[in-house]
Amino acid sequence: MPEQEQIKFLKSLQAIRERSRKVYEKAEKNELKHFNLDLSKLQDAVIAVISLMKRDYKDIDEIPPHGRWRHFDVGGRSRVQILMDQWKQNNITTQEITRRILDLFVVSVLLDAGAGNSWSYKEPDTGSSFNRSEGLAIASYDMFKAGLFSSQSSQPHQVDADRLVNISVDDVRKAFQVDDDNPLEGLEGRSKLLSRLGQALKNHPEFFEGKDGLPPRPGKLLDYLLSHPSTTTSQLVATVKIETLWSIVVDGLAEIWPPTRTSLNGVSLGDVWPCEVLRSPGSIADSTEHLVPFHKLSQWLTYSLIEPMIKISNITFEGVEHLTGLPEYRNGGLLTDLGILTLKPADAERGLNFYNDYVLKLGQKTVEVVPMFEVDDPVVIEWRAMTVIILDIIAEKIRKELGLTKEQLNLAQIYCQGELLHTIQLANLFEESKVFVDKPTIKPVDEVLKEFSALPANATKEQLTQFVISNFGLEGRELIYSPILSFPSNPSFLDDISSPILLEFARMIHTFWNELSREYDENSLTCKECGSSFIRIKKSFIIPGGRFRELYYWDSYFIIEGLLVSELFEIAKNVIENFLDLVERYGFVPNGSRIYYLNRSQPPLLIQMVKIYHKATNDTSFLERAFPVLLKEYDYWRLKSVVTLTHSQSKKRYNLNHYTVKNSLPRPEVYLEDHIVVEQNSDNFNETQKKQLYADISTTAESGWDFSSRWARDPYIPPPSPTENNREMLRTLNTRSIIPVDLNSILYMNEITLSEFAKVLGNKYIEQVMESRAKQRREAIMLFMWDEEKKLFMDFNLTSGTRSEIFTLASYFPFWAESFPESFSTNELLGSFSHIKSLLEKYPGSPPTTLIQSGLQWDFPNAWPPLDYTIIKGLINLHTKQNKPTSNSEFMELAFDVSQRFVSSVYCTWKSSGVIFEKFNTLDINLPGGSGEYTVQTGFGWTNGVLLWIFSLFGDKLQAPICTH
Repeated sequence: MPEQEQIKFLKSLQAIRERSRKVYEKAEKNELKHFNLDLSKLQDAVIAVISLMKRDYKDIDEIPPHGRWRHFDVGGRSRVQILMDQWKQNNITTQEITRRILDLFVVSVLLDAGAGNSWSYKEPDTGSSFNRSEGLAIASYDMFKAGLFSSQSSQPHQVDADRLVNISVDDVRKAFQVDDDNPLEGLEGRSKLLSRLGQALKNHPEFFEGKDGLPPRPGKLLDYLLSHPSTTTSQLVATVKIETLWSIVVDGLAEIWPPTRTSLNGVSLGDVWPCEVLRSPGSIADSTEHLVPFHKLSQWLTYSLIEPMIKISNITFEGVEHLTGLPEYRNGGLLTDLGILTLKPADAERGLNFYNDYVLKLGQKTVEVVPMFEVDDPVVIEWRAMTVIILDIIAEKIRKELGLTKEQLNLAQIYCQGELLHTIQLANLFEESKVFVDKPTIKPVDEVLKEFSALPANATKEQLTQFVISNFGLEGRELIYSPILSFPSNPSFLDDISSPILLEFARMIHTFWNELSREYDENSLTCKECGSSFIRIKKSFIIPGGRFRELYYWDSYFIIEGLLVSELFEIAKNVIENFLDLVERYGFVPNGSRIYYLNRSQPPLLIQMVKIYHKATNDTSFLERAFPVLLKEYDYWRLKSVVTLTHSQSKKRYNLNHYTVKNSLPRPEVYLEDHIVVEQNSDNFNETQKKQLYADISTTAESGWDFSSRWARDPYIPPPSPTENNREMLRTLNTRSIIPVDLNSILYMNEITLSEFAKVLGNKYIEQVMESRAKQRREAIMLFMWDEEKKLFMDFNLTSGTRSEIFTLASYFPFWAESFPESFSTNELLGSFSHIKSLLEKYPGSPPTTLIQSGLQWDFPNAWPPLDYTIIKGLINLHTKQNKPTSNSEFMELAFDVSQRFVSSVYCTWKSSGVIFEKFNTLDINLPGGSGEYTVQTGFGWTNGVLLWIFSLFGDKLQAPICTH
């Protein structure tokens, strides 16, 4: 092939797939140099992607195009639309509006390189801070809006070559708010790139220079496309060939590429790299057969330019399918995370060694990925080529699966969103919404869907009831009782209980584990094509009880504490293994084992489950199996919800985490209640406000504290009645803007635990990394959450930029996690717990969750087992730190007092009702907790777990209470 033809080919879209396909064919023969391919894991990727699509979008047609536009709309503010509305008011033509948006998108995409973890941009208009791609987008948007890319003072909202070639480093530094405390990686490179863009515009007037005699602009490419001979127009709609736009991007902007990139006879090829696995033995030195093009940035720019031309100028594009999935770290990372691609041992070791060497050098940028390689490393090139083709394969599998039901309702539309779910739930056929979504179908899903579509548009309640009876079975029938084998009749903790009454009570609670044990029944569905919302899990597990008839995340930590006391090690291990399987499948632990829970998690206690199990069994082989999965779940939490805060005095920047769930619909299991809260309100929320409230509702559910005045903008709205749910307060939820002290304490505890696990397993690198991250998080917790006057750790409110004033028992999680400084004196620590002593003096029951009687269930007067556990655990930790051999320290005395209150509440409510409750009443040890969006639940997993754990600690001292009925 002549040289010019080789250059043309390597810059084409066709070459990307053609060369990447050759690398993939090598992988199929196990001939790659750096990776192993496991095609058996492809279905896991398909499931993961489909679950995310269904989680985030009501209909697949709502999935937005891939492009820069999304970054401009971060934070729920439609910035691009705001600009366009202003221009329309000034009678700017549609064609000029399109040019201006193209101007903006070109510079913004080219500026979208890694910003580093320390930089953020504070938007002047809103005061909100953004980092990474979103921060870069908003910064470039504000530069554009301010006219900093235009040389024409009369036309500030444009980008032109004359201005670009003269932009300085200082211009970019000032516009991007860069200083010593807010460093931006690649600052000088960005200004040089803008200058090179300006020169490229000047060098290619055929693409970027109009007939008006003004300086060249990126947006003038619109005029070139519309006048191109290959563009056709029918009924005022222009159809542009994608190859025409591609030639502008790769030829017209060729000068933007740094000269160090691959070139052929002096011509820069851009994002093209040598892949040695494609080089034939004995090939000539100047052969190009081993070169693999990716053109990631060029494709990203092309995707970004297509969208505004479609939306604003109604242009259609022919041949978009020739573009590929982008071979970058997010997409390629999915393949390595799921085990489709695994590094060969020598490369894995080399990547770890390089990372270790890298992080020891001062001044290096922070990186998130281990193992680590340079961008031109053969490992990265092979990985990117494989990503291109595997994304195609995954996309085809997804299209095939969705194609079966694209015009119909599928399982997710029965159990997660869609007209069927909406209709049934708003008809209020059941005592609560969860009943319906826990019912499996008793007919093939297609038949169920056909019967629903045949119902009249205004079906009566009787017709809908008959539809459900005819098509759905009993809720929860997918699960069966699973008697625990080799059940110990007399675990050793019973020997230490001195009270005969409590001994019999504890023995009875111990036997309850059998009643709460479940497993999935493979034969439960009445037909092969029948559907269910239950996520199939392999091993038996313990349910909380009542309406909670499946596996739940944070409940299980407290359940496992009790299982270990009961010496039920095998089922404790089963529960953990089920969670590990869920992480391997989805990348995180869902709230519970139902598909409608796949859009959120719960407080991340899996690592702590493994810790207490390992401590009880010393099962190091299990720890080895669990460790990489725990790292995966840890990264999910660390990266998905990070917030960067700058300390006002030191100017040092810290990362903390908050709960955040992307959701714009009612939760399926509480559909009617959520719908009433959001849709039936006197404030007449607009669509954006409704979506934000739905997101905050789901986020609160992820916190485990659903619901509480803790999360409200107005925590003092009185309830309609003591027993009625406080919908008005729910309408002020602000959960995504709260940095919770309990979540960050748990993450600190997880970092310390992972460091300890790494030490046991001989992984020095992970040990040091986790130790360092824990140290940084503890420092941040102290700086932003410790209230010296109150002697309490408090949530941090991003809306106000201050600590919360609301007292909650979440303040005591740092004492469980031991995330407080070693320098704290005994008096300071006693000061923190003086609040607990006061509550015990004031109320007969366990400490209340908060002091606000809001009508919400995680508020006064309710007391919850996990919070009693947290207080007791924290006090025991403080006693241990005193290094006193006796058990009568003030900390242990208070721990016992809290324990006795809890035991009294559980025993007396059982005595009066015959059941074990999930929550209790601080005002009366004979009453369970109340209020909330569902009726009081019995069973109850975490109550049993905490109770047995307390018996194992204080069995010799606890006294049977005097109950009144």
